[in-house]
Amino acid sequence: MNPPITPMSLGDIFDTLFKLLGRTALRNLILSAIILLPAALISIYGLEALFSSLAEFLRDRAAGRAAATAEMARLFGVLGTYLLVILLLLLAYLAAALGATIVACSEISGQAISWQEALRRVFSVRLARTWGQSFLAFLALVGIILAAYLVLIAAVVADSSAMEGIGVIALLLGICAAVYFWVRWIFALPAIAWEGAGVMESFRRSSFLVNGWWWRTFGIGLLLYLITQFAITLVTTPLSFVALWGFFKNYFALLGSASGGQPDPDIVYRLFDSLGVGLGILIYISYILTAMIVPLFVAIMYFDLRARKGEFAQSLPPQPLMNGESGSSNGNP
Repeated sequence: MNPPITPMSLGDIFDTLFKLLGRTALRNLILSAIILLPAALISIYGLEALFSSLAEFLRDRAAGRAAATAEMARLFGVLGTYLLVILLLLLAYLAAALGATIVACSEISGQAISWQEALRRVFSVRLARTWGQSFLAFLALVGIILAAYLVLIAAVVADSSAMEGIGVIALLLGICAAVYFWVRWIFALPAIAWEGAGVMESFRRSSFLVNGWWWRTFGIGLLLYLITQFAITLVTTPLSFVALWGFFKNYFALLGSASGGQPDPDIVYRLFDSLGVGLGILIYISYILTAMIVPLFVAIMYFDLRARKGEFAQSLPPQPLMNGESGSSNGNP
């Protein structure tokens, strides 16, 4: 029998991450693709409308025609609509991350579930709590930085070197404070997904786990996030040439037309027209890959910190991925 879950070294975390990724990749791929697809389709439509409107606006300006009020209103309307689409994408990503977290926690605990069961658990009160927690965290972090920035603006308006120095220090302290709380709250999602914690309880639960291990959590989390983004870039870079082939074709044509002087304006318009669909597809793929990987190392670090807090009894049965056992001292779903 394997020993119970014990605190892990950095090497153990990497080893567990690779094993967990192999065991959950297909389920999380299906989950993320299904959850993100509606938002991605709306995003593709919004991007296409945005760049088409921008190309039409540039055509009118180049032809010497003053932009009609209706055309300007349409352009800003499309831009506003796409800002709402971005919000929809973020909400969909949080749902996909919740699903991946549920799959990861169940696998680590030796209670593996199907993607269908994970999808059922996503569309429950957990999702509302995840959105609520993310919204409150966003307000708090942005509020901290904004307050510090307002101090800097006030110092600049005061036209005093001493006040400007204080403003810069306040801004730096605000950024540091935002990073501090972001790390303290990083395990709110696993607390909601696996322990069924409420919104405010998830903040307290995450803060409790990070307490005493802030620098370790920050360092390992930052390292794993950078590695993850690098890996995603390696995958999406060649895909971008396929998804954005129309854009690159027009771009090279634009370079060729500019060799004799001014670039061909028609190619510039086609450049914008060809960007929407491909960019939307690329965003969709990037969100899927991020949702497949980032929640996994967060879940692993969550169990590691729980082990460091002594939450796992020695008598519980083992699980297949880590030197650990199944179960949660705070109740599993």
